[in-house]
Amino acid sequence: MSDNQSWNSSGSDEDVETSESGVGQPVVGVAELGGIISKWTNYIHGWQDRWVVLKNNTLSYYKSQDEREFGCRGSLCLSKAVIT
Repeated sequence: MSDNQSWNSSGSDEDVETSESGVGQPVVGVAELGGIISKWTNYIHGWQDRWVVLKNNTLSYYKSQDEREFGCRGSLCLSKAVIT
């Protein structure tokens, strides 16, 4: 990701709910982060931008942000990932 690209957080009111337990502590919902990442395809097409979303420890990628409604092109469960 280049310096001029950044992650966006969904700042909707659905992300934070108030607890009814009497304690008054906020219950944090599921946060969703999304942004653009570049992917090497081949020598003809070179680098292609992809829209990625991180939600519930799963990184999913789409051809573009507009094509999210058509389903993801691939996903990776980060809780099972091993970085070496």
